[in-house]
Amino acid sequence: MGFFRAPARRGPAPLLSGPAEECLIEWIVGRQLVGHPTSRKEIIYKAGTVSSMITGQSVGSGWYRRFMARHPLLATRTSQAVSKACNAVSKGDLEMFFNSLIKAVVEDQLDATRVFNMDETAFQTSKGSKRVVAVRGSKNVWHQDVAVNFHLTLVACGSAAGFMVPPLFVLPGSTVKLQVLDGCDVPGSAVTTSSSGF
Repeated sequence: MGFFRAPARRGPAPLLSGPAEECLIEWIVGRQLVGHPTSRKEIIYKAGTVSSMITGQSVGSGWYRRFMARHPLLATRTSQAVSKACNAVSKGDLEMFFNSLIKAVVEDQLDATRVFNMDETAFQTSKGSKRVVAVRGSKNVWHQDVAVNFHLTLVACGSAAGFMVPPLFVLPGSTVKLQVLDGCDVPGSAVTTSSSGF
């Protein structure tokens, strides 16, 4: 018969051993799960630190490319910024909110003209996305956003019957000139300030 020999990998062995690379993958996945996904640069730095301690050699772009090819579980993705407050909302919080809303509508016999939805959305100068490494097939890849210097908030409100309340703009600071609304085309729009712009 003869001996069965598994196909050998061509070229030199990777600088990091299999168990060391598995630990690196666990670190990458763990960072993704807590909202701090790793970038290519961070992975090369971490692997280089470990490799220097073990072999005395560092790793570079070529190692990273081969590492990603060896581990198809990982993929390069674009991470979306999510604020810490948005990230803190749980399923239980949403269920409690909607149960309270249903109770109020039934007890007070509210019709569509009495039910309003109000939301605010923020415009920030440095909020954005970044390229990170994440588990292949992940539905949402996000990172917690850091605080920024300028923050503008727009408050929108509308009723279930279709009536829209004019928007409110919240600017950071303590005073604002009313002429700031001269370029706004929506009649009845208002502007106010808060120390943070929230």
